[in-house]
Amino acid sequence: MKQLEKTDIQLGYIPLLDCIAILWAKYRGFFTETGLNVQLVKEPSWASLRDRLAFGFLDAAHCLSAMLPAAAIGLDQSGIPFQTPLILSTNQAYISLSQKLCFELDINSSDTAQQSAQKVVQAYLQGRPIQLAQVFKYSLHHYCLREWLALADEQVAQHFELKTLPPPYMVEAVSNHLIDGFCAGEPWNTQGELQGYSKIITSSQTIIPKVADKVLAVTAEWASQHPNTLTALVEAIQKAQYELKQMQDYQQIWQLLIHYNIIRFQCSAEIHVDKFYFIKILYRTLLVSLLSPN
Repeated sequence: MKQLEKTDIQLGYIPLLDCIAILWAKYRGFFTETGLNVQLVKEPSWASLRDRLAFGFLDAAHCLSAMLPAAAIGLDQSGIPFQTPLILSTNQAYISLSQKLCFELDINSSDTAQQSAQKVVQAYLQGRPIQLAQVFKYSLHHYCLREWLALADEQVAQHFELKTLPPPYMVEAVSNHLIDGFCAGEPWNTQGELQGYSKIITSSQTIIPKVADKVLAVTAEWASQHPNTLTALVEAIQKAQYELKQMQDYQQIWQLLIHYNIIRFQCSAEIHVDKFYFIKILYRTLLVSLLSPN
């Protein structure tokens, strides 16, 4: 084994299902096996994570893929380029609207993405104030919302003002009537449905091509200074990805997500039957996507 340039690692993440490979690598001791002492750091928002990664408070992070090109061309104003050696997930986001808005606009589960977009845009053009939120400006979620609106009206899609909120705050914002809908990764869409605040309207997969959503990111400078450490970090997470893909029983994963306060709701096959099996299928799809080609 090559000498590691650094062994104590601060690894940032946002509480979403697609950070599971990082959590699993920590839980299973895969980081330790490669000689790393990894401290997981939960960040409150993508902006916080980006800044702390850019300025060296984090060594690596679970990161939005769109942050990398934005940083490379200076759109994020930090001027510090990132790079990635590993995809953590492909697009697994959903658009959710408040149940109140769905009722008022007669949006139902049989509507296509275009039909739901047309109902929202028509109401908006007639003067109804509609607030939609993204998780970050440079994100798959931003483009997903705009492409969804564009199915109804390209001009509205181009000029529609989107609010920005961290994923864990989306459901609370809907419950407090601060927003009417959002695009985010799981488990926040499911939580909104189970708590009766929002309804999943469509998935990002129906709107945009299969693209990288989350990646493992480091600054370009950090990568050049710690090549062996970065290799060890990637190997540990890839081992977790492979093991997750082979799993049939998700109980341990579910408990780990509860432990890290990512899953914050109760869901069982006896009480929430439809949602329980929806989550089961979603997990399989998500875990398979964890081994997307890099």
